[in-house]
Amino acid sequence: VTEDIFPISTYSYCATLVLMFLLTDFLRYKPIIILCGVSGIIAFCTLTFGK
Repeated sequence: VTEDIFPISTYSYCATLVLMFLLTDFLRYKPIIILCGVSGIIAFCTLTFGK
């Protein structure tokens, strides 16, 4: 399972990190921090409880 899911989650996180860095310049930091926290919780739950 970790050989299939871990590389995908790592590379998708790196891609979204660049987009979040650009969005924080246009928007301010507080909405982006909340959005990243919520999306991290959703990704964690998906990886933990998904089949």
